[in-house]
Amino acid sequence: MSVFDLQINSRNQVRKFKTFFMKLLLDIGNTRIKWACQNGDRLEQSGELVHRGKTIDEVCDALRDLPAQPQQAALVNVAGSTLEDAVVQTLSAHFGVATRCVRSAAAWGKVKNGYAEPAQLGADRWAAIVGAWQQHRADICVVDAGTAVTIDLVRSDGQHLGGVILAGRQLTSDALGGETADIAAHAVSQAGPGGSEWFGRSTREAVERGAIFSLCAAVERAVATFPGPRNVGPANPRVILTGGDAEALRTGLGMPINVAIDHRPLLVLEGLAWLAGSD
Repeated sequence: MSVFDLQINSRNQVRKFKTFFMKLLLDIGNTRIKWACQNGDRLEQSGELVHRGKTIDEVCDALRDLPAQPQQAALVNVAGSTLEDAVVQTLSAHFGVATRCVRSAAAWGKVKNGYAEPAQLGADRWAAIVGAWQQHRADICVVDAGTAVTIDLVRSDGQHLGGVILAGRQLTSDALGGETADIAAHAVSQAGPGGSEWFGRSTREAVERGAIFSLCAAVERAVATFPGPRNVGPANPRVILTGGDAEALRTGLGMPINVAIDHRPLLVLEGLAWLAGSD
């Protein structure tokens, strides 16, 4: 176990693998690195570590403790080139594998990037879009609730319609605490009575629930305004949730009964598996 308190799924950890089938997939986000091992069409031995606030050396030490010996590796990265370069070098030196760094593209198969400049779409968003569409091939609203929250709309024909980016739950709370002295003073000391109702009864509860409330409202708005065929009425896309705050959003969403909601914790890695190919 490394200094990062690695969080590895205990069920997957005990499985045995044929290492010659194994490809290591990594999602380097703003706060965490998530990984899984691709064994045929399955993702196994998933885990994560927090890299924010850690040194490059600490991150590399933790990666050397990965519970597998991959023969190939692929990654998506939104945390900057310095960390990416260090990860690639560590995987090469320790495991002897070359790492494919997947970028956003104008298209992948039937999936079409909706950005005017496709390279500006985050690689993790592109992977999530591809993964969600490959699974459902239907109208979808893809929500990645991490440090930042992204919402992307994709039609059943694979056309990405664009999306929005919002501050995540923790960023919103931190911004209020940093810019408003009175809120900061009370939010630390008042835990509040809790409960399932929307409106908090302490400053901390009010801030936390306000952040989730605004994010849920944005997702609900995206679903309600999903562009549907003319003269047919509003479409009802399937909502695909991923990211650390996905469960908090899922429980807070007020969706029509005919809107399906899926929580897929490994969605970015599932999409990366498609983008990186099966070779």
